[in-house]
Amino acid sequence: MNKIIRTVHYLLNISKYRFFLSVILSCSRSLLPLIQIYLMQKIVNLISVNQSLLTSKELYNVILIYTFALILELICEKMAEYNIMHFRTEIELSFTEEILTKVCYLSLSSFEESDVQNKVRRICSFGSSTIYTTLNFVLEIIINSIVLFVSVIYVIKIDTNLLFPLCIVSAYSSLKFIDVSRKNYEIDFLQTEQRKENWYFNFLITQNKSFKELKVFGGVNKIIKKIKSNIMKFFSDEKYLFWYSLKKTGLWQVYNIIIVIYVLIRFSSNGNFNVGDLLATIQIVNKYLGASQSMLSSITTFNEKKLLLTEVFDFLDSREANSRDDFNLESFKKISIIHGSVKCSDTIILEEIQLDLEQGNVYFVVGENGAGKTSLIKCLCGLYELEKGEIYLDDRIVRKSEELLNYCSVQFQDFTELEMDVIDNIYFSAEEKDSVETSRVLCQVGLKTKVNSLPQKEKTRLGTWFSNSVNLSGGEWQRLAIARALSRDAKIYLFDEPTSMQDLFSKERIIKILRKLSENSIVVIINHNIENLRPEDNVIFISNKIVNNVQIHQQLIEDNHEYAEFVRRDSNEKNS
Repeated sequence: MNKIIRTVHYLLNISKYRFFLSVILSCSRSLLPLIQIYLMQKIVNLISVNQSLLTSKELYNVILIYTFALILELICEKMAEYNIMHFRTEIELSFTEEILTKVCYLSLSSFEESDVQNKVRRICSFGSSTIYTTLNFVLEIIINSIVLFVSVIYVIKIDTNLLFPLCIVSAYSSLKFIDVSRKNYEIDFLQTEQRKENWYFNFLITQNKSFKELKVFGGVNKIIKKIKSNIMKFFSDEKYLFWYSLKKTGLWQVYNIIIVIYVLIRFSSNGNFNVGDLLATIQIVNKYLGASQSMLSSITTFNEKKLLLTEVFDFLDSREANSRDDFNLESFKKISIIHGSVKCSDTIILEEIQLDLEQGNVYFVVGENGAGKTSLIKCLCGLYELEKGEIYLDDRIVRKSEELLNYCSVQFQDFTELEMDVIDNIYFSAEEKDSVETSRVLCQVGLKTKVNSLPQKEKTRLGTWFSNSVNLSGGEWQRLAIARALSRDAKIYLFDEPTSMQDLFSKERIIKILRKLSENSIVVIINHNIENLRPEDNVIFISNKIVNNVQIHQQLIEDNHEYAEFVRRDSNEKNS
């Protein structure tokens, strides 16, 4: 009941007008068919009692009212259809905006957990429809409750002996349908991982990066086998559910037939009866049974969605702080991490982080693959919370790591290739700047000539998913990601292997730009090109999960045997 009340409150916040109009129209649609049965009963009785009454004023009046009731029902049906369609769109719009905003408030460490991702996918995929299903459930309960109430009153008036079996059938069916709905949800929940896996396999086949490797290595057949294997499990589950449902609810269908036969026998045994009464009774009994079945179906559907509804509102009610709205931006010249450590999924990624990074400097992060260089970047920009230790901006302690997102701009190693136009790729989450600024950023990364050659220049859609789109090379996509990072006014710029996909000329251009960028900011670069480091460059060397403080490249070679060996081995590999 709490979930229903919570949903109704949510719907009222979206549109009180649409909600109450839905309720009024539902009441009208439930009463009008019952009124029509009563009027048809009178019409048939008047005709069957005396043929001469065909011309009677009473009969004409009843037929006129019956016709009016039919027209009114049609009007109410069309109004309800339009209203619920419009309301559903409003629900989807409001829910999508709210849930995606909440998703963006999640910390990266939370989002990287498989259970959290499964939950988010379920909510984003089915949350809006679950809210809408609950609205339909409320309306169906209103409609069917009215039908059941009126039907019971009519049955009591005709034959009280009929009331008991009707109630028994309804109570029995309720218990069995709820049992079936629980079993159905359990199986749906267990299928989440396989359905996510099938979605991923389909994505691989239709995604540009993976498609070419599937073609080269012939992986399509293997993926198809995996998809078929998952689907065969679904067939097995569906077969089990069918027989489980038949065993639990099949007897209910037999009871319905017995009750209708009882009504026919009851009236036929009474020689003196009106045909209209017989027809009305059969219709009322069918209405009762239909309303019972509809209500049980609604309860079943609601029970299937109940756990998901709990997830939806728990997620909407979560108190994930949005650090971007909680404070005023401040100026600073130094960021420090003291005795810091980073933990993700119960695993310590980095420990004993000691860093002092000052404005006006470029810092190169160096270490073996898997040493934690990217994790350090995520820590510096606030995507990872410190497990222990403190972060300072000058002398002010940072209470929540995500506060750093307000000061940072990042180019990730696994950057996103947005299937949007050039402008949207550069200004992904910010307002577009003027064309002069856009041209300046494109010139910085050496993409101005390329963009000018595109069919619609900066307005050309990039990628392969949509028609009239143009794809870029890997190096061009990387430079576009760098342009996205440069387009933001930030105090700290973080670059994860910004030259990994570039030719020699582009590498030199990019490093030169990033060095110049440090004049008014802090620049941190994950670097695998040791030979390009200058003797005086600042180096952050990560080894055995330990992040030592900044040291000068040449001095570090002389003083740190492990670093010297790392540089020597890197040089030998590149020269071999």
